[in-house]
Amino acid sequence: MKAETETLCLSIEELRQKLAEKTVSFRDAEQLWGSVYRPRARGVVENLLSYVPSRELIVLLEMGNQRLVKSDEVTCIEQPLTEELASVHLDTVVGQLRRLTGYLPIEANA
Repeated sequence: MKAETETLCLSIEELRQKLAEKTVSFRDAEQLWGSVYRPRARGVVENLLSYVPSRELIVLLEMGNQRLVKSDEVTCIEQPLTEELASVHLDTVVGQLRRLTGYLPIEANA
């Protein structure tokens, strides 16, 4: 799981770099983010959040081993990508993904 997350982070960083160097148009980057990277990032974040203890999350509902949480990470990912803030937005998503891997148990870090 950690390797998958890091691969995604590197891909998002590459997109940010291409935007900064203007080797990809914002329109193309926005389309790529919305169709490929945003859905993948959201899925990974939702998976990683399952490892975060309830005491460190805003839990809206908990029943047995199921819980509904409010997540700043998901909220950030779902924000529209804007040309002015694209670099900050993508860096923030990468930082959140990497931070959440810290909650993985040792055996899931491979």
